[in-house]
Amino acid sequence: MPNPHGTSPGQLIHHPDGVFSTLIDPPATALYTLAEVKLHCRIDSDDEDSYLTSLINVVTDKLDAHYGVIGKALITQRWQLTMRQPPSVDYLYLPVPPVQQVSSVHYYDTDNVLQEWDNSNFRLIINGENSMIELTETGSWPSVYDRADAFYVQYDTGYGDDASDVPAAIRHAGLLIIGELYRQRENTDNVSQNLILSNYAALIHPFRLTKSLF
Repeated sequence: MPNPHGTSPGQLIHHPDGVFSTLIDPPATALYTLAEVKLHCRIDSDDEDSYLTSLINVVTDKLDAHYGVIGKALITQRWQLTMRQPPSVDYLYLPVPPVQQVSSVHYYDTDNVLQEWDNSNFRLIINGENSMIELTETGSWPSVYDRADAFYVQYDTGYGDDASDVPAAIRHAGLLIIGELYRQRENTDNVSQNLILSNYAALIHPFRLTKSLF
C-alpha cells in the first residue's frame, strides 16, 4: 500500500553527533480517510479525489514524526536508532516519541558478526515525552566492531495503531489546513488564512515536543 507517512522507509536522518534515525515500518493506515476529508470540505463528487489524497499526504508530512512540526510520531510506526558505538553513559534517549516499546537491539560484535543484545541488559523508561533505554543493575553495553552501524535499536512509537488514537486536536488542526489548502488553491485571502493558521497553531501547541533529545 502507499506509504501514508512522509518519510520513506530506509531514509536516513542524520544527527550532528553521528547518530542516525531511520523509519523502518511506516504507519499501516493514513491519518485521514478520503471520506472524512470530503465531509470536512463539503465535497460530494469524486472528481478531485486524487487532489484531496495529495493534500492528506502534504498535511501528514507537516505533522508527523521526525520532520513534523509536532516532533512526535502519530500513528504507530517503527524507527531505528543507529550508532557507531554504544553510549558512554548508562542510558540512551530514543528521539521519536511517544515510544510504545523497544522491539529489538542488535550489534556487530568484535568479529563483525551481527548479534541480538539480550533485553535483560536494559529497561525502557518513559517519562512524559522523553523515553530512554537504561542499563539494568547487571547490564552492560556490548563491545562492538568499528563500523558506522555497529549498534542499533528498533522501537515502536506513536499514539496508537489507528487514526482515532491520535489526539482529536491534532487531527482537527490537520483538517483545518487541508480545508484551507483546498479552498484557497492559488488565491490568497489573508484574513481567512491568518485565522485558520492561528487556530491551527493553538490546537497543536500543547502537543509539540518541547525538548530536543539530540
